[in-house]
Amino acid sequence: MALTISNVEHTLGNKLDVLADIAFDSSYAIGGESVTANNVGLSTIERLIIEPCQGYTFEWDKTNAKIKVFQQAPAIVHEEVVTVTSKVGYLKWPAAHIEYVTDDATPYKVIPSGLTPTTGQVAVDMGFSLTTGVLTRGQRCSLTFYDTVGGGTVKVSYITQAWKEVTDNMVQACMTDGVRVYGHADLAFASATPDVVTMGEDLVACQSVCWLDNTTVTPMFSIKNGGTLGAAATECIIDWTDGLISFHQTDEVNVSSSVYFNYIRDPGAGSFLHDRFDYTEIADA
Repeated sequence: MALTISNVEHTLGNKLDVLADIAFDSSYAIGGESVTANNVGLSTIERLIIEPCQGYTFEWDKTNAKIKVFQQAPAIVHEEVVTVTSKVGYLKWPAAHIEYVTDDATPYKVIPSGLTPTTGQVAVDMGFSLTTGVLTRGQRCSLTFYDTVGGGTVKVSYITQAWKEVTDNMVQACMTDGVRVYGHADLAFASATPDVVTMGEDLVACQSVCWLDNTTVTPMFSIKNGGTLGAAATECIIDWTDGLISFHQTDEVNVSSSVYFNYIRDPGAGSFLHDRFDYTEIADA
């Protein structure tokens, strides 16, 4: 993106003041748009003040010579209809946790960005690196589908990154051949009945558990703690308060496969999320 600066006026006092109009184009570079003293006929800029406009506020980053643009934070939970073009759509706000994606006919299973979706799946880019698990905050979230979606739109409900405590505790973890690649330092695999992955921390929400067996991508269904695992490679059990995820032995989580976990960790006692997390099981009746 480039800035268009016009109607430049100079007034001379103890220092040279400049009045000018600044126009942004249709895109915005993360971290701000560059502007130099030369753009307005000066040798240096000591202070730059921009009036709010159309709901946006502006900040002059003197160190990096950039104008940053801000707008009012979104709601904590947001639902929107997303137009999908050439199998890709974009959310309005950076997402911290996807609740669901659907075109009213297909409930799409969420997988991490960097994996190739198949039928009924959507790869969601929330800013995590697939190779390191490092999160780039504030990134506009993209949705990549395997094929066209019904009606060309999907409905998405998600928690935005406006809720700092949620964003601070976003995690993507990965194990390959049963060995930690990234995630909590205590992330570990143990062969048992069933096989168990210790996350190293408790969870308050889990967006996806996705098994990559060679080139086959399988997002798994989570069932209640104490439940019975069914068909291999389709289900897992999450023990929220002990930070454990169990798999059917035939899933062979520790052999020629990678497993990706996207979740919100429990920040611990005294935090808003921990103190309001209710682990009471709903009766079957």
